[in-house]
Amino acid sequence: MGVLPAPALGRAVPALALLAGLCTGCSDEASKPVATGAEPWALVLHDLPAALLSVTGTAPDDVWAAGGLLDEEALVLHFDGQAWGRIHVGARNDLWWAQVFDDETIFLAGGGGTIIRGDGASFAAMSTPDPAATLYGIWGSDPDHMWAVGTDGTNGVVWRSSEQGFDTAVVDSALLEKAPLFKVWGRGADDVWMVGIQGQILHFDGERVTRVASDNARPLTTVHGTASALYAVGGIAGPVVLGLEGDTWQDMTPPDAPSMNGVYARGDVAYAVGAHGEVLRKTAGHSFERVETGLDLARDYHAVWLDENGGVWAVGGHVSVAPLVQGLLSYAGPNPPPALATPL
Repeated sequence: MGVLPAPALGRAVPALALLAGLCTGCSDEASKPVATGAEPWALVLHDLPAALLSVTGTAPDDVWAAGGLLDEEALVLHFDGQAWGRIHVGARNDLWWAQVFDDETIFLAGGGGTIIRGDGASFAAMSTPDPAATLYGIWGSDPDHMWAVGTDGTNGVVWRSSEQGFDTAVVDSALLEKAPLFKVWGRGADDVWMVGIQGQILHFDGERVTRVASDNARPLTTVHGTASALYAVGGIAGPVVLGLEGDTWQDMTPPDAPSMNGVYARGDVAYAVGAHGEVLRKTAGHSFERVETGLDLARDYHAVWLDENGGVWAVGGHVSVAPLVQGLLSYAGPNPPPALATPL
């Protein structure tokens, strides 16, 4: 989401703050079937010292969450099915997004042009073209074909992985001028989608990146889908939930919906999460509807992930302006995880 570094801390102003100023998220598991998430919601982690901005995994016993700074290092948590543990990856900037592959390769991206690659046990920073950039999204069809998107503080940036690290992708500069990008996701190496400020939607077809038209001019913060469905959500200037039907993006925003920050789809189910702990759910043949979680949250969700057993994991905290604190993680599904056994 788009930002300028705060001189005293060397960290980025949160993306939602940028949006407010302008407005006066392998072998993708998303094709596997999933339950509707009708089980009660539980607040598993709360009031963490750092906000959680991204959640992902390969299974219910391999879940990763990443976010803001704690003791001058980005907070990264891992759940192994039994307990949570903090993983030190060496990032000195907020980490906004993560992707993990079935072989345990994980990528994390964030402020300071940071991209970390790891295998679950060891982690290393990758070479990137601009240490002043903030990366809000990262995705790849496999660990050797990755995309990262974000902003240099004014314009959008799009990077692609190379043997040496990451390089600036070949994209028409007019598409990125004053147009920070927030997330990237694809169905494959030749079907990659990026979203950002002012309703920006870009698509890579295997040869070039082009802008895709829609009637929406509101910021889009996350894009995700399956082989047969694609969704983009956003807010700040007014809530927005879009769905791709054929070649046309349709407005699917339900009445009285709050601003949305994250979306994730698996099988025929999609979840969107956003302001004040609000949750939307879409099932086959139905529109997006608000979910009564029973949780009274003052803070916002920033991201959501669905595991293959029907578990819904949502993370957030104080994510709209710095400092990124009061992290939380909620869960709905058949096997609620325990809270942290020891303080961070």
